[in-house]
Amino acid sequence: PDNVKMVLRRAAFQRADGARGECISSLLHALELEPRNPLIHAALGAVYAEQNRLAKAKQALRAALDLEPNCVPALTELGSVLRKEGHLDDAVSTFQAALASDAQSSDALVGIALTFETLGSLSSATQFYQQAKVATNGRDPAVLSNLGDVLAARGFLDDALQCYDAAIALDPFGPSCVEAHLGRGLAHWRGGRFLEAESCHRAALKVAP
Repeated sequence: PDNVKMVLRRAAFQRADGARGECISSLLHALELEPRNPLIHAALGAVYAEQNRLAKAKQALRAALDLEPNCVPALTELGSVLRKEGHLDDAVSTFQAALASDAQSSDALVGIALTFETLGSLSSATQFYQQAKVATNGRDPAVLSNLGDVLAARGFLDDALQCYDAAIALDPFGPSCVEAHLGRGLAHWRGGRFLEAESCHRAALKVAP
């Protein structure tokens, strides 16, 4: 007979392979085995959100929070769903609840930073991206690239370029590298360095999938 760990391991592989339908089936099976496990409900909500089935995602995430009100993965994913729906103030409050339980949750820090960026509050976005950088020990290229974007938008071009360079060094051929090259090019363009901007865009094209 299946045990929960085996089913969850299978679900994780299915999710990584993009087989979300099969992953959902596995998670539902896991819930048959452990119906009061909030992390399984949270994982199910996250996969529904990846499919853009936001109502189903919220249902699963709220089920997780009914079982464990301070469940950080459920709060973080619910914040992301609320942001997708345009409920930005509610998203901020939900991310804040996640951070009240785990101030070092990089996912919650990035989520609230993205929400403040959407709200146009770039100083707050910068603050939370910087905290996410610390929480990930400066080793997450996506965090560094996003931080570079808000710094560049605020006119801190040299600081932005440092972030982009660090992101490229960590992930020289991945998707974050493409974003960092593009951001780097935009920062150079904002600074009037048009030849450097063109060179960055060519570099992005070389590594783009």
